Amino acid sequence: RPLGIVMIEHRNADGHVQRSWKDERTGLWRELAIGADGNPMSDSGYTSRRQVGDEVIITTRQVDHCTREYQDGELRLPVETVRAAMPENRRVGDIPDTVFDDGSLVADGTEVVDGRELLRYRDDANDGVVWLDPDTRDVVKRRFSAGTDAEQAEVYEYLARTPENLAVLVPEVPPGFTTPPTADA
Repeated sequence: RPLGIVMIEHRNADGHVQRSWKDERTGLWRELAIGADGNPMSDSGYTSRRQVGDEVIITTRQVDHCTREYQDGELRLPVETVRAAMPENRRVGDIPDTVFDDGSLVADGTEVVDGRELLRYRDDANDGVVWLDPDTRDVVKRRFSAGTDAEQAEVYEYLARTPENLAVLVPEVPPGFTTPPTADA
């Protein structure tokens, strides 16, 4: 599949949700934390990056739904630091062959999930299961600590790099949110 935007929804047993969007081409990302009550708690991300000489300038946005404040910022980092932390052209849901070779995941047949026949693998190290697309071997769903109070699940969705999907990478600032006062104010 072509590089795109990968949306990962992570749910834990108490109802908290973490939604992440990652742009496989640029490494930019966004994370939205939602409380068990269904209300957003925080929303943050790296919204753009550009290289100037030997440094990369990354624009950031943090939105705090509890304080109703947001802050836009800028990080200036060495190129090599950014390449290591935010690699470009990296497939997010791809599992390296070494994971299969070393026995970290054990083939466990196929299973129909949401109307799709997927490859099922046991993840004994995490007391879980991983479901993969049979054509791409991309992760479709994961479950950890199954059947316990600590159970967690992730669902992966692979989106095209359309203008609408790229716009999702920028955390939204709801009406009425303000920037926090500065130290010299």
